[in-house]
Amino acid sequence: MNALKRILEHDSIHVRTLSQMVLYGIIGLIGSGFDLAMFSLLTLCMWPILANTLSVGASIVLSYILNSQITFSRFKHARFAALRFFTVGIFGLVLSNVLLVLLMRSLGWPEIWSKVVTIPAIALIQFLLNKFWTFKRARALT
Repeated sequence: MNALKRILEHDSIHVRTLSQMVLYGIIGLIGSGFDLAMFSLLTLCMWPILANTLSVGASIVLSYILNSQITFSRFKHARFAALRFFTVGIFGLVLSNVLLVLLMRSLGWPEIWSKVVTIPAIALIQFLLNKFWTFKRARALT
């Protein structure tokens, strides 16, 4: 009986993680669309790295609001989570800027295609960090 209970609990953790990953992905698509649109507009009047910094920063705020209310809604330590979420966001921003420079300068890719390529890689890294570090206590509460 205990073995069955452990299996069911283990499976429910995987289902919960998959559910959170799907929600995080949907919110990520919204945030990425916002980021990409803002980046596209800003690169018309400024250097791509500055445009990326501003668009990613705005996207981080939008993503935190949506993820804290929807994906990880049972997590109770909002201020603590916000600090970690923004830390993960800044890490993603730095990594995104590095990848953009590499793709644009080393490979000669256009700004917009460089941006499109970096988004999925950064999103996966940020999901994992947010799931297992930012909102880690949510596992016990959900």
